[in-house]
Amino acid sequence: MRAERIGTTPPVGKSGNVKTMAKNTGDNHRDGSVKNRTQVSNPVNNNFTKRDTTTGQFIEQKTSGGPFKGVAKEVDKRRR
Repeated sequence: MRAERIGTTPPVGKSGNVKTMAKNTGDNHRDGSVKNRTQVSNPVNNNFTKRDTTTGQFIEQKTSGGPFKGVAKEVDKRRR
């Protein structure tokens, strides 16, 4: 259960709307996107690997197949 903070207001975006976190909906998709993360396919083992965009460090590798949900794919500008 999530504890509510007393005396705090939710963060508000530039448009005046209340910001919410990206959430899984349960309908096999995600509302919003994961910030500061990208994913790239590893050609050696055909798994997707998640990378932190601020440090460039690899975070985790998905072993169940397919890409991570809600994480942007890196674009390789050498191959178009």
